[in-house]
Amino acid sequence: MQFKRLCRYHTVAILLLMSPAFLALEIGGIIIDDSDQQVKVKSIKGSWHTSKDGHKLAVPMLTVKFALGNFDYSLRHDGGGPYPNGIGISFPSSYNWYQSDAFSLVINGERYVSGAASNEKIQVVENGKRGDAIFQWSNDLAVVRYDFCGYYWDKNLYLLISLDPKVEVKSLSLKLNGFPGGFLRGAQQPLKVLTNLEEFELAAGKVRELNSEHCDRVFLYRSEEQLSSELVGGCGVLFNTPALQKLQVTNQFYSQIILDLPPETRLIKLALCEMTTNHPVPQFKKQALMASERLANIVPNNSQLNANVKTLKEQ
Repeated sequence: MQFKRLCRYHTVAILLLMSPAFLALEIGGIIIDDSDQQVKVKSIKGSWHTSKDGHKLAVPMLTVKFALGNFDYSLRHDGGGPYPNGIGISFPSSYNWYQSDAFSLVINGERYVSGAASNEKIQVVENGKRGDAIFQWSNDLAVVRYDFCGYYWDKNLYLLISLDPKVEVKSLSLKLNGFPGGFLRGAQQPLKVLTNLEEFELAAGKVRELNSEHCDRVFLYRSEEQLSSELVGGCGVLFNTPALQKLQVTNQFYSQIILDLPPETRLIKLALCEMTTNHPVPQFKKQALMASERLANIVPNNSQLNANVKTLKEQ
């Protein structure tokens, strides 16, 4: 009899573990069945206007929106104008990781032309709890793919950069450009920097080299005095790459994180985040825990891309 009761107990336990509730989301002790929820990715064609030689020009622009369940991100990719190769994050802010020119890959000292001139292909992919926006470019230097992806109930946005060079790579670096907390008016201000190893303040116009061997995250923000007045939030990045050769932070007109990578690097894995709150540091530390675990196992989406650059150029 005792054996039968034990068997029934184990059967019930197994059924409970297999039930949707145990695969669901728990918030504040309440289990929510989110089995039908997924990441939504949507691309929207638009344009903005600028002037050149006294003439008004319409610049085509592609916006890609990520809905992650508990947070939203948007990417902006211009098809011409002052930033013909520009790609950045335009929501939750247009500053932080700068919306017009946040990510620059430099191969052999030459900035890679990640625009329509490089046989551009763009595609969005929804796959349940993960969604991707994939940008691929090909020119005489290399085939480069930026795979931006987001996960359900994860407030980080991931960027996987794949590189297939057509020339010998002698040097390779990635530059991340931003205006932490917002656009400054007037004189430059000190920049607050937090890593997994230290926290410090970087004076205006200065450059600081970080410990490239052990540093795996950098968060840029402003002092509490600044945050309480004109600036809000900050921007951060975690990286899971082969041993960096050099890692720098600059505080110029815009802030910049520079990763110098081994020439043989073919995949760069980043977790990006933006905060628009007055207390961004605790939020970054919380998000960094999930991002660090995710980066260890994340892989690019290898979908075959459709060439739809014409839809961007013809706006």
